[in-house]
Amino acid sequence: MANSQQANLIVQRGEESFTLQAGQSLKPGDIIRNAGTDSASVGSVSLVKEYPSLIAKVPPGATVRVTDVGNPEDEVLGLEAVDGPVEISEANAELASNADFAINPEVETVSGLFGAVPLIGGGLLGPAGAAIALAALASGSNGDGNGGDSPTSGGQASGLAGGVQNLGDGINQTPLAPVTAVTDPVAGGLAMVGDALVNSGDPSGVAAALGTIVGTPDGGTGSAQDGGLVGLLATASEGINDAVATGPLEPLSGVTTPATQTLGSDSGSTDGVAQGLANAGSTLTDDQSALSPLTSEVLGPVVGNSGGQDGGLPQTLTQTSEGLTDLTAQDATLAPLDPLTSGIAGGVDTLAGGIAQAGQALADQSAQDPSGITTLVADLLGGETQPISSASGGGDPLAPLTALAG
Repeated sequence: MANSQQANLIVQRGEESFTLQAGQSLKPGDIIRNAGTDSASVGSVSLVKEYPSLIAKVPPGATVRVTDVGNPEDEVLGLEAVDGPVEISEANAELASNADFAINPEVETVSGLFGAVPLIGGGLLGPAGAAIALAALASGSNGDGNGGDSPTSGGQASGLAGGVQNLGDGINQTPLAPVTAVTDPVAGGLAMVGDALVNSGDPSGVAAALGTIVGTPDGGTGSAQDGGLVGLLATASEGINDAVATGPLEPLSGVTTPATQTLGSDSGSTDGVAQGLANAGSTLTDDQSALSPLTSEVLGPVVGNSGGQDGGLPQTLTQTSEGLTDLTAQDATLAPLDPLTSGIAGGVDTLAGGIAQAGQALADQSAQDPSGITTLVADLLGGETQPISSASGGGDPLAPLTALAG
């Protein structure tokens, strides 16, 4: 299956010739000629580790032939030079997908807002491993081998795409900002795939529901505004909730709703584990201890702190415990599992209580540590402390820990 960007490429198949368009199928023996005035790159994407992906640099007037590689069931197509100074080199699947023209091992397409999007293996989704290559392809190319704007660059995405976008937003506030060169294309690719599924016209509604889970470029609302890991969990959970609200997946809501509430979202509001992480993120972001270059400037934004409150780790555990209880409530689909989840939830609550007691014990002695590190640890463990505004001063910052252990 072809993904054509801007190159003017002509395919010769026996006596037939045609201009290559996105979504057309190619066969072994097809000859591709660059009829344009600029060089074009042709990529052959392989999802089989035994066969590398290829990129051919085809100058104007030059031609390459599509070849069959490996077993027919592998659906791997190769490239070989026919005429002209063609350069063919091995590449990974992502680079091959970002060529001006990419040959993918897919056999069906759907049309969406961003054009024809391949669907793997002849089915609605096909092999799960192919999603990685498809996401890389969906991040786009502007025809000169450089990445174009991400589909999520103009707004807040929803679903899993929005979650990855939120994680990147958190990372972008730290010295780790270059990592967004990875997260942004992944978010854009997921949004492109999700939008294509939502707009596929599948009469069963399954494709649209799955697309809602994957995410669309500008559908993010509510908890989708959170950043970091908090936003990843909350927005992905919200996408699942939206997908099962109506349509063919609605029967699953009895299981997914309490699960997503536990994970991160309740009616558009951050909840569950995500809320607990937000609490920890707020503590890290507000930290003024000697560790603040790490905690406040790096860990806080990456974890996320939107809507964070006091409570630390114990509240995260408590949220998880409540989620387990809701998952198997009396009127829930999984109610028969209540004896098991109730026992686990009780153990989690006991653990949370013990951690909170340790946190308060540290908090009571935190004034002895002018570095503020003990205050930070106590806050994370759920203790109520008075913030230390300065990291200066002498003394042993481990003294409170030593006293607690003694």
